[in-house]
Amino acid sequence: MAMGSFYVIAFLTTLLYCHALADNPMENKGLFEGDIAGIDPYVLTDRNAVVDEAELWPGGVVYYEIDWKLRDVKDILQEAFDEYETKTCIRFKPKTAATKDYIKLTIVSGCWSSVGRKGGEQEISLSEGCHDKVSAVHEIGHALGLWHEHSRSDRDDYLEIIWSNIKPGAEQNFLKLKAWENNLLGEEFDYNSIMLYGEYAFAKNKKSMTMRPRKEGVVIGLINNKPGLSDSDVRRINKLYECNGNKRPPPPDVPDFKCDFEAGMCGMENHENNQKANWEIKTGTLGGRTGSYVSVNAADASFRKVRLITPFFGAYGRKKACFKFDIYFNGGGVVALDVMLHNINTSKLVMKHVDKKDEWQSMKIDVDLEGDVKFSLDARTRKSDGEGLIALDNIVYQLRECD
Repeated sequence: MAMGSFYVIAFLTTLLYCHALADNPMENKGLFEGDIAGIDPYVLTDRNAVVDEAELWPGGVVYYEIDWKLRDVKDILQEAFDEYETKTCIRFKPKTAATKDYIKLTIVSGCWSSVGRKGGEQEISLSEGCHDKVSAVHEIGHALGLWHEHSRSDRDDYLEIIWSNIKPGAEQNFLKLKAWENNLLGEEFDYNSIMLYGEYAFAKNKKSMTMRPRKEGVVIGLINNKPGLSDSDVRRINKLYECNGNKRPPPPDVPDFKCDFEAGMCGMENHENNQKANWEIKTGTLGGRTGSYVSVNAADASFRKVRLITPFFGAYGRKKACFKFDIYFNGGGVVALDVMLHNINTSKLVMKHVDKKDEWQSMKIDVDLEGDVKFSLDARTRKSDGEGLIALDNIVYQLRECD
């Protein structure tokens, strides 16, 4: 989590080693934070509780199926269910033939779970080494919508991350969320949370602490040494699911994306298949305005589509957005600027600009969101029709309707 964002499978580090053990089933290589699968940690857009209400289980009811592979630990899984049912309004019910969305407790490889409700069958893997109540409670916590405590946006006030002690390649497991990527639910950082790794998680050796509490006298300890949900964990679940009159705090505001090209491309990129030309930053006076912008010259492009691609923008549970930009579009050789909207499954044309003027024009597009999106802006030119220039400036994306 943003890409929303981003989406998400979480693999818990139920630390079964004395401080750190090399083959910890909760430290899965290639999985975000060791027990979160399905996420690219470098493009994450959406992540200490989910911010999208659509990822919660309706009415707090979680349907489940237990794989025969876990038949010998059914009593332990029931203890994990009881931990939630006795302290929160969450209820677990066996799936039926009509059930569409449910968790399947199974053994795949390692120990992990999705974060939030993903739709359809979503697996929670509890491999050997995770056949205990606390490991199951942790992974179910992910499925209910809880992220790891050490990834909170304010974690640096409570934890010192000792980067030099982290084993090579595991650094992404300690990425911190931005303020708008997590809903802290009005709860302070909790050293006792069942969602918090131990001090030696992902350590390069057994003596190298990777997380040091900033509060004097605090010892975090191993996850599987904890009794279960902490008081704060219970309050979070009850707020997240509005149990017993609790109210879920609104998600944090998301800042607008703004790019005026004065400091670079702002994460926007030229498409790898652009051939004869690319969008390039220019600085000077154009259309009565002085400053930086990106442009494509018709003579350089010559019949080619030249595509500029924005970053992915997280929906963060919102349903409306606005995409705005200024365009300078003039000359015989310019044909059109096509604006395409892309989400995870589809792409569609949302604007075709053909209005030529020797001045800047302001454009805006209202967007109905079904998840994270990105845009492509395609300059189309025809050199045989003469000179021409397409330029863009002041690109803005905001999570509200256009005004």
